Amino acid sequence: MKKAILVLLTLILVSSCKRENDVNVAKEVNPHCEKFAEGEVLLGINSNIEIEQLFTNINLLKLEIDQVKYLYTTTIGKDSIPYIINVLNTKPYINARQFGASAWAHYQTGTVHISNYLWDMTESNQQDFILTKNLLKMQDKFSDTKSMLVKVPVGQEIFWVDKFKTLSWVTWSELNCIGQIRLHQ
Repeated sequence: MKKAILVLLTLILVSSCKRENDVNVAKEVNPHCEKFAEGEVLLGINSNIEIEQLFTNINLLKLEIDQVKYLYTTTIGKDSIPYIINVLNTKPYINARQFGASAWAHYQTGTVHISNYLWDMTESNQQDFILTKNLLKMQDKFSDTKSMLVKVPVGQEIFWVDKFKTLSWVTWSELNCIGQIRLHQ
């Protein structure tokens, strides 16, 4: 019994030291980051990178895409917005996690804008989205608001934050801090 209690106390101590080290390392990377989501890294994507190239880059790194945010326009007229939303909402990687398709016409120009989160972008979901993007004549807005959440091996978050900072298609890279809001300029 004493041996079991000693083993349990040792495990708790080692676990708390690991967690404290994680917090200290996170604070070195971002002084405002007290706690971060394990196995996740946030990225800003260079405005001139089209989604096809983004998918290729991430697939070459053999990482999973949890979430992507891009902004598009389409040459399809604004009276087709219900059709566009309907097509997009049939996609399980768009109509997910209590989110759905978003399309609207600019009040001055009438240009139709499409802005959706893409969730769980497996390679088959990536291929389907590319086909859907072409069907709906979606054109990249090349905006500075492109971002994504990538799954990385637990314990390698800082390695991947640093690695992504060296890649030309990434504008920023950071831990997914919990309880912190950060605005990028």
